[in-house]
Amino acid sequence: KSDAKVTMSYDTVNDRLALVSNTTGAGTTLTATDTEGNFISSLLNCSVAAQDAKLKLDGKELTRSSNTVAVDGVTYTLNKVTSSEVSVGVKQNTESTVSAIVKFVDAYNSLITTVKGKLQEDYDRDYTPLTAEQKSSMSDTEITAWEKKAKVGLMERDSLLDSFLTDLREAFLVKVPGTTLTLDALGITSSSYEDYGKLTINESTLRSVIQSDPDGVMTLFTQKSSSYGSTSSARLLSGTEQTTRYNEEGYGMRFYDIFQNYIGTTRDTNGAKGLLVEKAGLANDSSASDNTLSDAMTDMKERITNEEKRLSQVQERYYAEYTNMETYLNTLSAQMSSFSNSSS
Repeated sequence: KSDAKVTMSYDTVNDRLALVSNTTGAGTTLTATDTEGNFISSLLNCSVAAQDAKLKLDGKELTRSSNTVAVDGVTYTLNKVTSSEVSVGVKQNTESTVSAIVKFVDAYNSLITTVKGKLQEDYDRDYTPLTAEQKSSMSDTEITAWEKKAKVGLMERDSLLDSFLTDLREAFLVKVPGTTLTLDALGITSSSYEDYGKLTINESTLRSVIQSDPDGVMTLFTQKSSSYGSTSSARLLSGTEQTTRYNEEGYGMRFYDIFQNYIGTTRDTNGAKGLLVEKAGLANDSSASDNTLSDAMTDMKERITNEEKRLSQVQERYYAEYTNMETYLNTLSAQMSSFSNSSS
């Protein structure tokens, strides 16, 4: 039960206590000693040295610390010692590839639906942001319901969100080098323009192409740039380098770069984060309080404060002028009364 990474068990048939290391390989050495008494020395009187697994694969001798050996994407489990040759057949798992592509398309369509919905959402001008005075006369439930309605349509026809959607759709239009396949060849087609380019799949065609050209399908979706594929984020590259990387990539990697361009928190060569992050910020990030919208709100608050100060100064000036005017009028009235009395 300690962190010694061993397992102790009792063999009732052979009346034997065993202490076994949880790690394998010749590099593992297990040493047990008594802190007091002779419990270990009296019961554990036989030791077996750890060994590595040895095998010959395609004529090359390999040594591993585990009986599970992974080479070139194929995992071999060594069950027993043998000197006879063993033939291993590898078969393409078509259904798992079909499932992965279907999930990719479903996720893409879901994203398209969400973004399109925000772009087409009508803003209700009857639900303006509440003032502090209005909130004071409303319940928490009423405030929550009002503010939920007030947020509807805030991204209607938003240019930045529309550009994001366009970039996603255009990622499928640029040919992927290294394969002649296209989405259409895989049985994946785009619906009408009014539907913002959502995709539909002919699974029969997709399955057939995967069976006949699995490498081409993999290249189409997962290929990395041969020039800049080792760079973790395209945001670390110059504009020209980003274009080269994009044109050399498969669909999946292009999508990754597009997302980084809009929601990436890594700063680019100009010191900026993703476009949407720069505009609206991201939770648990420094941009949450340092973005275009928050800066605009801060600027607006400063302008409101300055305007309130100006109005207060104008009000004080008018009050002073009215007071002086009233004083002059009273003096004039008193003088007129004096003149009138003198005449009579």
